[in-house]
Amino acid sequence: MSRSPTESVPDSEVSDYRAAWTQLGAFMRRGRSLSGNERNCCFLNTRGTQFADVSSATGLDLIDDGRAVALVDWDHDGDQDLWLLNRTGPQVRFLRNDVASGNRFIDLRLVGDIASGTNRDAIGARLELHLGGEGARKRIKTLAAGDGFLGQSSKWLHFGLGRDEAIERLVVRWPGRGEAEVFTGLQADHRYRIVQGSGRAERWSPPPRRVALEPSTPEVPAPSARGRTLLLSPSPKLELEYVDLDGKPAQLPAGPILVNLWATWCAPCLEELKAMAAKQQALRAAGVTVLALNVEGASDTEGFDPARAKGILESMGFSFPAGLASPALLDELQRLADELLFRQSELPLPSSFLLDAERQIAVIYKGPVEVAQLVGDTRSLARRPTRIQEASTPFAGRWIVKLFHHDVPSIASVFLEAGDPERAINYVRGRVQADRRRPPGAERDRRLARSQVVLGNLHVLVGRAEEAGSAYEEALALVPEDAGLHLALAKLRNSQGRAVEAEEHVVKALAKQPNDAHALTLLGLLRLTSGNVAEAIEFLERAIEADPGQWPAANNLAWIRAAHPDSNLRNGAEAVRLATLACEATGYTKSDILDTLAVAQAETGRFAAALETVEKALTLLSDEDDAAAKPLQARRELYRAGRRYRDPDLGEVTRPGNTSKP
Repeated sequence: MSRSPTESVPDSEVSDYRAAWTQLGAFMRRGRSLSGNERNCCFLNTRGTQFADVSSATGLDLIDDGRAVALVDWDHDGDQDLWLLNRTGPQVRFLRNDVASGNRFIDLRLVGDIASGTNRDAIGARLELHLGGEGARKRIKTLAAGDGFLGQSSKWLHFGLGRDEAIERLVVRWPGRGEAEVFTGLQADHRYRIVQGSGRAERWSPPPRRVALEPSTPEVPAPSARGRTLLLSPSPKLELEYVDLDGKPAQLPAGPILVNLWATWCAPCLEELKAMAAKQQALRAAGVTVLALNVEGASDTEGFDPARAKGILESMGFSFPAGLASPALLDELQRLADELLFRQSELPLPSSFLLDAERQIAVIYKGPVEVAQLVGDTRSLARRPTRIQEASTPFAGRWIVKLFHHDVPSIASVFLEAGDPERAINYVRGRVQADRRRPPGAERDRRLARSQVVLGNLHVLVGRAEEAGSAYEEALALVPEDAGLHLALAKLRNSQGRAVEAEEHVVKALAKQPNDAHALTLLGLLRLTSGNVAEAIEFLERAIEADPGQWPAANNLAWIRAAHPDSNLRNGAEAVRLATLACEATGYTKSDILDTLAVAQAETGRFAAALETVEKALTLLSDEDDAAAKPLQARRELYRAGRRYRDPDLGEVTRPGNTSKP
């Protein structure tokens, strides 16, 4: 069942929907079908209460992953033909209906009168075809826009008449009008064009044409891991280090360079290296260097002898540099290939990466690459971006975008997943510099701002607040109306203790998005810190109203309702409700939120429950966390004595979760 939200709902209510999209994306990246191999089905109306499955008998039970079907009398012979759309190949099939049934038909094409308030295609019109003769009956159709998923059949409405010949009348109820229009004089085995308000059906004949349609049997190609992908925009700059075959550390030579992955037991690898060795002069003339990296030592550090790899290359006369690929190097290349190509599949042997003069990946080869192809691709690196764009596809066409660019956050995540945030930062810095060199304009500003935001996020991750702030400020100079960016800068300034700046930015964020729960929470906490408790309560309540799952707001408001010295602001029952909401949202796994619940329970006089809750909170703390444990231990003694807790510092110290929902 679909989990798509049907209206605007809080973040907490769309978690399943977002999780489903994440899972769907992961399936697609691994080459999985969206919903399995769905063969097309055909059901025959048995004129009773059931349908018969005739998929196999009709020949429609093809080994496809079907998605859409469109009906049309393509050859104008009085029956319906089918166009099928598949997710797998062949992506489009045409199935011509040549069944000689001897049945009659009539086809109708409606034209609406715009002046009468009807759309030109008469979408929504309802037709009643009344048949004459014995057992007179009528057949009904409605003209719709779209048929099922991804399909639109012909707007010619086809009525199968069986053996009947007599047509008494046609009643058309046009959309948007209460009165119906009646047409008579229609005959079987003809086509009619009906214009709204004309009062008559105009016979229509198809234009004379002869289209030769020959049946074919598509041949499914054998599965292959071989492929060539020319990237439309360069990948991150690679800083690969390796060990040569003599065991000495080495670095990448100057580009262009082909990083080739091979193994001594891989026959296609050896054939490829032999071809490169035989045509070294042509490769050097094209300016490309080949770096042959053996992968065997990465998985078998004890059983592999580098001397064997060295001997094989020497016997070929291979004079380019060679070395051993480390596990870290292979992991990085695999991660980049997965991200750049979207599909997650293990790199085959051989695999190669053509790097440009800046050591950025320009072409990825899976399987052997021909020397002529390599030389051509190397020379193409100096072409204009538009020429590379044209060369990247196997056929001509019209592009709907000027140039494709890799997703900066996705590429940065490759380095983060590898535990190397500095590489991620250096990559994004490079993208920022590249964006700055682009011609000025709105598109360039949006790209540059996005790169700056990613750079700021990375600086926050490694604890460099000043660098993060500079990146955010530069982004805001380009897109000053971005509410999310104002909120990100507000959180950062709040973490730096710069409350005035934080409030300025969060107010600007709320001016653009008044119901942003995260911004409302932060503004409530800023007002609480400044001592304005009434406004703090107002904004925290608004945050919870906007998103009931906004646990930082619930936790802080619960603390005020449970521990404020002013009895007019306390409400024990409400505090328990809010603290329970925050605990449920975090799975009862945060000691500080359990502490809030314990204070709220004590406020209602439930000291035994408060003791039990605070004990659970203490068990979640490590033995070394004395600073966090001492306040909880002190409050535990209050509960044992049957006393409630009052926070004398409210207005100066806020509770945990003071920036955003996790």
